[in-house]
Amino acid sequence: DGGITAATAMTDTTWILEIRLPAHRLDSRRIRPGDIWGFNFSWVRVANSPTYAQWAPTYGNAHRPDRFGFLLFD
Repeated sequence: DGGITAATAMTDTTWILEIRLPAHRLDSRRIRPGDIWGFNFSWVRVANSPTYAQWAPTYGNAHRPDRFGFLLFD
């Protein structure tokens, strides 16, 4: 059990996902205000649809951390 919780919602034009990731499960050090992490989130629907979306576009290669967005902890 990773302690991860999630909630979703849909509107007419938007799909919303909120995830709670316990920080102590991600990194052994403490997250401090001002820390910046590279981050990306993608959604792929494989069956019967070419649907593909990313929070930070990586233009064809999802494994490009140099093109990820950033999370700023404050």
